[in-house]
Amino acid sequence: MRLPFELNESYGFIHDKRLPRKREPHESKALEIEMGRVKKWLKLLGLSSQPTKRSWDDKAVQVKVRKRVFKGIPEKIRGKVWCKLLNLEQVMKAEEGKYKKMLELARNWSTEARQIDKDVNRQFRDHIFYRERYSDMQRSLFNVLVAYSMYNSEV
Repeated sequence: MRLPFELNESYGFIHDKRLPRKREPHESKALEIEMGRVKKWLKLLGLSSQPTKRSWDDKAVQVKVRKRVFKGIPEKIRGKVWCKLLNLEQVMKAEEGKYKKMLELARNWSTEARQIDKDVNRQFRDHIFYRERYSDMQRSLFNVLVAYSMYNSEV
């Protein structure tokens, strides 16, 4: 079965026409550089076969991390890096149950839920995750946004 659209890029957006498969020379070089950066980041994060021996609290490591952030965090590991930079493991332990509480408050008291529902439906209509109304991904996005609207009412 052939789909009436082309899904041929890593971000999940739908295109009418297929993107070119062959890489240009400059794209191949950029990919090489990106893979080198991934290896360095994995080592720094302690996820490689030869992890760094120093702690992220070490001043030299902090300088290295700062330089690498300004060069750009590779897409493949961006989530892991930001989790480490923001110390999310510790924050999530401290805030355990907060999301469920905010979601429950939003279901009962949110004045923004109707507008958020409209906005979620209009957003990213050409993305594979959000094109279908009330899909799992649309509902997940809605839940996060209404919970956040209760957590930070100034937004």
